[in-house]
Amino acid sequence: MLTMTEKFYTRNVQQAMSTYTTHKSPQVSYIPTLSGATGTAALEGFYQDFFITTNPPSLQTTLLSRTVGVDRVVDEIFVSFKHTQEMPWMLPGVPPTNKRVEIILVSIVTLKGGKLFHEHVYWDQASVLVQVGLLDPNVVPQAAKERGVKRLPIVGKKAARWVFCGGEDEDDGQNELIWAWEDEQDGQGSENGGDDADADDDDNTEGKEKKSFPDRPKPTEGITNQEVGKGSTENGEQSDQGTDKASNKSEKQATVEDSVSPG
Repeated sequence: MLTMTEKFYTRNVQQAMSTYTTHKSPQVSYIPTLSGATGTAALEGFYQDFFITTNPPSLQTTLLSRTVGVDRVVDEIFVSFKHTQEMPWMLPGVPPTNKRVEIILVSIVTLKGGKLFHEHVYWDQASVLVQVGLLDPNVVPQAAKERGVKRLPIVGKKAARWVFCGGEDEDDGQNELIWAWEDEQDGQGSENGGDDADADDDDNTEGKEKKSFPDRPKPTEGITNQEVGKGSTENGEQSDQGTDKASNKSEKQATVEDSVSPG
């Protein structure tokens, strides 16, 4: 059975459809854009015209964690790509911006008879819009400015990188938007609460030290019915709700450019 990460790579609609139940009306929903389809015929058309054929060739995924229950599979996935073509399921109506995007995507799958029945997929759309240049954290509506808002409380790819690296970097930017936190830490604070929401954008890193990612293996196998039935984490341990990291945090070896596809 194809997992969410494997569906990104297949170009075969029938292979993708084979993972869904035929006894019930299957449904896929990409929640931030309310895209997707309900029913076998509609879902096949959606995958053919708006998903499988529209993902950029640079798109890469890394499974960070997986939780398996009696009839649920939850995947936490690091996704990176260069926006070189329109992606209707994530950025509908937006022409290619040639910007690189890095996000964390969460897929929640409900299973019936060992096959996909419902799938809900979530990600931080505000972060995506920042990274492709459609949303500027420093452009605040006048009404909000009058109430003291100095910037929008959103970040770009820094959030995805923080999750990918497990927060191991001491200078990881956590809580940088909370002014009081800065005051407590060093007594200096930050008047703008961290203006540079996406300071690690690839377009703005010239002359800066490159951040690195730890190695993580790409998943190669789908979910088996046995795993679903006993409710296990990815490493096979018995667990109804527990989450197991897809790999140990090894030495940081790959640079950001090595971890994402060259664009």
